[in-house]
Amino acid sequence: RNGGGSSGTSHPPFERIRRHRHARAGSGPALTQVAGVIMAAAHMKLRDMISRLAGDRLLRNLSRYAMAELAVRIARLAVTIALARLLMPVDFGIAAIAMTAYELVRVVGANGAALLIARARPDEVEAASATCWRLSAFATVAMIALLAGCGLVLAHITGRHELIAPTLILAASLIGQPLADVLYGRLLRA
Repeated sequence: RNGGGSSGTSHPPFERIRRHRHARAGSGPALTQVAGVIMAAAHMKLRDMISRLAGDRLLRNLSRYAMAELAVRIARLAVTIALARLLMPVDFGIAAIAMTAYELVRVVGANGAALLIARARPDEVEAASATCWRLSAFATVAMIALLAGCGLVLAHITGRHELIAPTLILAASLIGQPLADVLYGRLLRA
């Protein structure tokens, strides 16, 4: 009835499991020590890697850029929530269309001109800044024209001429883009 197990109540397969657990329990402290040594080595390696990365100029600049982007996204979310609370649904729809057109135009205008300054040799920084300014100014004029055109087309398609004013206001906000690109390029060099 007991299946021939040594304890009189266990079946042979369960007896094997019990013996295996008992054998493993004896090596527990050694395994714990090995795991502790591995964890300590991993912690030291991670700490060394973090200290090297903290001194890395590229990582510092990327974290600054990420923080600026996060601030822009949070501000945009706050504006969207405020507009949703303050405007009537039709007016909020108009604002949403204008803001969407603005974002699409900004994606088209993202030309990476600031990288010219960031990658320039020290003796080429001024020339790269001037080139960045010209490229960014050209892109800004194109974005303003594109956004104004989007506003006119969307107003014509939807029959809502109220779309023209918000898109023109958003287009005017792009005027500072050349200066922002030059300053961003110089920040990447810092």
